[in-house]
Amino acid sequence: MNKCRIAEPTAPSPRAEQTIVLVVGLALLLWLTILAVHYAGNGESATGFIQYDQPYYVANGRAVFDRDNGVLYPNPSDADADAPMIYFHWLP
Repeated sequence: MNKCRIAEPTAPSPRAEQTIVLVVGLALLLWLTILAVHYAGNGESATGFIQYDQPYYVANGRAVFDRDNGVLYPNPSDADADAPMIYFHWLP
């Protein structure tokens, strides 16, 4: 009769430990880079945006909610306050 034996747990190999240290180190480096960009310069420039066009898109998204219902919006290039709200974005 065959008996099933449960394998004994083994310690992770040194290679696996090196890989874990490398991944955690790279994640920490990325996080520190984002923090350095965020806090670079004077306090007025620390906005939390790490790409140059993010404030534009956030402002357009905020304008959708400021105008009326948060679903429909006018042409973002139209400066007229009475521009017709004809556009809809499925992911506000």
